[in-house]
Amino acid sequence: MKNIFNFILGILIIIFSNTVFNFFKFSPKIDFILIYIIILSLYWEQDDYALYIISALLGYFVDVSVGMYQGQCTILFLSISIVGVLIKDKIRKDYFIVPFFISSLIIVVSAIYNTIISSININKGFAHMFVVNIFYIIFNVIALAVIIGIVNMSVNYWRNNK
Repeated sequence: MKNIFNFILGILIIIFSNTVFNFFKFSPKIDFILIYIIILSLYWEQDDYALYIISALLGYFVDVSVGMYQGQCTILFLSISIVGVLIKDKIRKDYFIVPFFISSLIIVVSAIYNTIISSININKGFAHMFVVNIFYIIFNVIALAVIIGIVNMSVNYWRNNK
């Protein structure tokens, strides 16, 4: 049941990101689904294979809904979930800085991945895409700090009050 809820919440985030944020003229936009996948992979306490399936399906739906290169987000989200599962037991999630640093590193790597994939067919090339992605990284790291702060406080509160 929790897997279905996490999948439906991911679909709602994709719909929200593709409809509501298209009315705003600022660019780059905050990638809420990427942040959602990062948080899921770091705080997932169920079957790991269910996380892989949810991440791959959400990546596929992002690829289809945005019209990007097919498989770009699917590979990215699946890689993030695999890395998150591998390191989630080795880090201390009680403190804010550890999940924030790891999540920020994942955002930087995903921006580099998107730059390499997207600059193949862009006439302006790799340097222009990298400069644009610097602002993408800054906006997403700020949003990530707020969201991980809220998630970390709520997880610590629930663990201490059981």
